[in-house]
Amino acid sequence: MRRGWAALLAAACVLLMAGCADIPTTGDVQPGQTQDVSNQDVVLVPYPPAAGESPADIVQGFITAATGQQDRYRVARDFLTPALAKSWNPDARVLIHDQSWQVKVISDTSVVVTVPTTAEVDADGVYSAFAAPKNLAVPFALAKVNGQWRIARTPDGIVLGTNYFGSLFTARPVSYFDTRWTQTVPDLRWFPAHNISPVRVVQALLAGPAAPIAPPVTASAFPPQTRVTSVHVASGVATVDLDTGSELPSLTVLSRMRAQLSDSLVNLRGIQQVQVSIAGRLEHAPTLPLTTPTESSALVLRKGVVGTLTGSDFKAEPTLGRQIAATQPQGGTVSLTRGIAAVRTASGVDVVTPNATRLVDSRPGLIDPTLDDRGWTYSVPSNDPTGWRAVDSHGRSVPVSVPMPQVTSITAIEASRDGTRMLVLASTDRGPTAFVAGIVRDTAGVPLALTAERYAVAVPASTTPLDATWVDAKGSSVAVLAQDDSGESVTVQQLGGLPSTLGRLSMADTLVGATSLKDLHARLQNGSIAELSGSAWTSEPSAAADVLFVQR
Repeated sequence: MRRGWAALLAAACVLLMAGCADIPTTGDVQPGQTQDVSNQDVVLVPYPPAAGESPADIVQGFITAATGQQDRYRVARDFLTPALAKSWNPDARVLIHDQSWQVKVISDTSVVVTVPTTAEVDADGVYSAFAAPKNLAVPFALAKVNGQWRIARTPDGIVLGTNYFGSLFTARPVSYFDTRWTQTVPDLRWFPAHNISPVRVVQALLAGPAAPIAPPVTASAFPPQTRVTSVHVASGVATVDLDTGSELPSLTVLSRMRAQLSDSLVNLRGIQQVQVSIAGRLEHAPTLPLTTPTESSALVLRKGVVGTLTGSDFKAEPTLGRQIAATQPQGGTVSLTRGIAAVRTASGVDVVTPNATRLVDSRPGLIDPTLDDRGWTYSVPSNDPTGWRAVDSHGRSVPVSVPMPQVTSITAIEASRDGTRMLVLASTDRGPTAFVAGIVRDTAGVPLALTAERYAVAVPASTTPLDATWVDAKGSSVAVLAQDDSGESVTVQQLGGLPSTLGRLSMADTLVGATSLKDLHARLQNGSIAELSGSAWTSEPSAAADVLFVQR
């Protein structure tokens, strides 16, 4: 029988800053348990197999040893037969759980582990969260090697508790383009934190975007079947050598490829610049000028005047402010750089430009509209979740197909800055829900639909959804404002990653993001504008507004 697991793992774990798991092994059904070690640097060095251990011990030891990433999971491979130790690929997938997994002994040579999986990471580092845990069976076939049980057959990949995953794996975005090739779009990938290989990052990039933003939502400059042959790093410069087959990319395509590679590799292992070579020949591709959002001040309506609010300093907006204020707006989105606003009023949704104000949707029960980077305004009634419309700056209206299974009402919608994705906060009979979907357009850029594939966005259960917003300039995270009996809370969700929580608020009704997490603003019901200070929200009575607008 295996030694007492709590004592064994306590001795086996070398921790920089962490606790350790204890895993009981008695009985036919044996659960694994985890302890909270999130957001900590963890190095685990588990014990190799001990002599005389049972098949169940070997299986549990293997799962536990897969927390040790050193030397390509060397200790975990000790639990495998020599043949499997050579072929086993721990990077193929990660099954993530936050409840006990179970071990069932079928026979001396057969063991099945059932993992209540809450999320999964695939071979390309794509993280997929499940709305409810999926009980996934992981089979193990065992054989004796020199008189000791070893695992002879099992699927590639590893099993980790949620908190260990957050400590042992790290997220890194790879980048694609919007379909106009003007902005890059981040797509999060997860890699073992111990030693991220630049080659693996490039391989993940070449594998293509995650399903919610797959073409035609985004585009990639790399010719089909492109593969990476090497990444050489010297003096902060990464030279990425690619095999593009028979297709030699044009200078424009090379520049786009370089932009995607730079976004994906810079700051990894000291990389500051990226250059591209094709089949060993260095190609000199110029740097592309890309759109970069800059605003961080809150845009508000205050005593009938539209302007920016920085702390308690209010400055009237001179170009579009008067036209917006004249509509007596109750909420909406403003793009000062493009000279257009989409606002909700007592009459419905108005589109405001320097030359005209046009009522574009007069249906009852409309929520705050949102505006994309191409000048399209999206509106939908709260109680009609599939009744989406998009209107351009000239008043042309088109229906937008949005599958909304089980959704009973919508609270908030917000398009991403790059116009590729839509954030939706809604309610179902089971409680609040939120997601991010891709925006599907035709070749002229007209929005047609939202994708059925979506990024899951965490919303605390048993809360009332209030608002949702994009957090940062690149659009890699979103935030949700929800209310419970104790007040309001803000949850931040990495798209394709993990959620986290910010400090609590009191009597908040609106949440608006800007270019970074520290630029989040919340409007309280008394009109005060709250800002983040570290992990706490602070507000000044002098910093007040009647409406807090989203900016684009």
